[in-house]
Amino acid sequence: MLSAPIGAAAAPLAIGIAGHSGRFGRQVLAAAEQRGWTVCWRRNRAGLDAFAVPAVMLDCSGAEAVPQTLEAALAFGVPLVLATSGARWAGHPLVHAASQQIPVVVAANLSRGHQLMMMIARLIGEQPHAASHVTVVDRHPATKKDAPSATALRLAAACGTDRTIAVRTGPPVADHQVVLAWQGETLEINHRVTALDAPVQGALSALERAARLLGPGLYGLDSPEMTGQQLMKSLS
Repeated sequence: MLSAPIGAAAAPLAIGIAGHSGRFGRQVLAAAEQRGWTVCWRRNRAGLDAFAVPAVMLDCSGAEAVPQTLEAALAFGVPLVLATSGARWAGHPLVHAASQQIPVVVAANLSRGHQLMMMIARLIGEQPHAASHVTVVDRHPATKKDAPSATALRLAAACGTDRTIAVRTGPPVADHQVVLAWQGETLEINHRVTALDAPVQGALSALERAARLLGPGLYGLDSPEMTGQQLMKSLS
């Protein structure tokens, strides 16, 4: 994905949220308001509540609402963080068309731990013959609709494999595991999220960064601005 330079932060933000009444959306809304941000545009299945133009938008709703959110972001001319099964939308014609006019940040997983896991997955994918030994496992509660998850598909692609196992049981929120198995040894990389606090804070960070993008394009949370030393600094 493309990346763009980032300028000075603008705070507090005026934001829009699609899916604000869902479990995740409610926590993002509360955390944003706690920071002093204004949630001036919100949409869910019940309808639209808006009183001003946001500086940046987040879609954490269902897939059926994405076209409407893209249309709104285009009308406002503002960046959009797309966190609705992000990996499935990365190559969608509607997303591609919108990214020609506004910044669209496709975020399959908003947690910082996942960004580090993706770096490791890419390293695995660069190793000769490693892909034939890799399996990606994702565990979500039974309420999760996608199987495998967008995050699991993204990890598998980075490792160079299409082998995934989806387990739908257990508590919120999710576990993802990359397993490399050779004769006589196994390497496992695990990322476990036990509360929504992590992706909620990731969403706020993504909104801040998206608001500072300088031009249209298709972006990812793992763009150069959030890798290497800069990512490690953000974790400290």
